[in-house]
Amino acid sequence: MDPHSKLLLDIYHCAAGASAADLNDYVLSSLKRVIVFDSAAISDLEYSEEQGFMISALHLHKAPVERFLQRREVMGVEKLDAEGRLQSRDVVLQNACAHRGRSVRADVSKLQLKADIAMYTRRFDTAHSLTFLSPRTSSPKATMIALWRATQRHSYDDGHTIIADNLFPHVLQARQINKQLALATLAEPASTTIALSDFHGCLQFIEPAAVQMLQREWSDWRPPVLPQKL
Repeated sequence: MDPHSKLLLDIYHCAAGASAADLNDYVLSSLKRVIVFDSAAISDLEYSEEQGFMISALHLHKAPVERFLQRREVMGVEKLDAEGRLQSRDVVLQNACAHRGRSVRADVSKLQLKADIAMYTRRFDTAHSLTFLSPRTSSPKATMIALWRATQRHSYDDGHTIIADNLFPHVLQARQINKQLALATLAEPASTTIALSDFHGCLQFIEPAAVQMLQREWSDWRPPVLPQKL
């Protein structure tokens, strides 16, 4: 059995019994053996006309949560135009959105970025990125996998994008299986709602009713990190 097939079987096996956070950890540690990276994130995105793209769940690897807390301040609201193209200051996410279902790589250190965005990428050690946004569906939700390298001379190449294109759709499927199994286990009467987070407060999954409940208590709160007081 080739190494990639073994890796995928192990990920599916993990999906059947692990928590969402443990599965994400396992996925990223496994991917690191075939696509080296310094930091990474798996994030679930939701879209609305009012708020644009919003991160509803987030799992970080070797990246501080401040990276995402500060992102919206730097990038602003990101919305789709009438043709479905992303309007954003984040040119990497723009490219990923234009090529959904395919991995896109970027030499971030060589992009012509606005001063505040360039400072943001340097602050969080992002010289190179490999980004995958799940294929388009009728749902307003999407999943993004982002792998970052901190050193300018360590760029991604075509081989890395081929590996990512082959593996990442399986990662999405494994996470979906894991989520469905977790919800089946946690199923309660309709009067309850569910939110799952890691020990740092990064949401792994949250139902819309749970978002609404938390916003009744903290009106300015937005995912993907639980309110600090909570």
